[in-house]
Amino acid sequence: MHNNTIEEAWEIIYSKFKPWQDNRPDSYVGRQWDGYVPFLFLTGQSDLVEQHNYKVIKDELSDYMSDVVRVDEDKNEFMALEEAKCKHWACGFLDYLLLSQDAPEDLVIKVADIISALEDYHIYYEEGFYQFEEEKIAEAWENMSVRDRKDILVKAKFEQKDIEKLSEDDNGYYEASNIDDSGILRDYLRDWAR
Repeated sequence: MHNNTIEEAWEIIYSKFKPWQDNRPDSYVGRQWDGYVPFLFLTGQSDLVEQHNYKVIKDELSDYMSDVVRVDEDKNEFMALEEAKCKHWACGFLDYLLLSQDAPEDLVIKVADIISALEDYHIYYEEGFYQFEEEKIAEAWENMSVRDRKDILVKAKFEQKDIEKLSEDDNGYYEASNIDDSGILRDYLRDWAR
């Protein structure tokens, strides 16, 4: 953690991200997020590191998602931290976390620290990443068709006897990963899990 003042924290945030009202696409027709700064994004194309970072950071900051920082004349409440979820024709979906420009100082400083940490190293909370990655790879295997499993096992140069047996088993990934000394299967599945 860095020891930033509130001014330094906003400087870090604004050096990387623009307020919504300054960056809104002309074609956007959803809720207007004026007064917020989007700072963390997840799309249907996000890799496992981006998925992990989004989940962990959202969980870490979730208490602020119920912290009301202002109420407008129509009695709409605005939270210190919001999550927007959009469908997108090109990437399937776009989710992002938005920081209110009225957010409490401790949240602003925490977000600046997260941004700085991600600049220093691309994985946030690395210890949890490998478990997350393993779960996503196993989930990808379970959701694959038998044909896709066979194709990946062939690409990973498994023996025919193993291909037939493992591809039929929803839990076959665990046995296959024990056989796969080269890590090729894991690499293929990591790409599939995206």
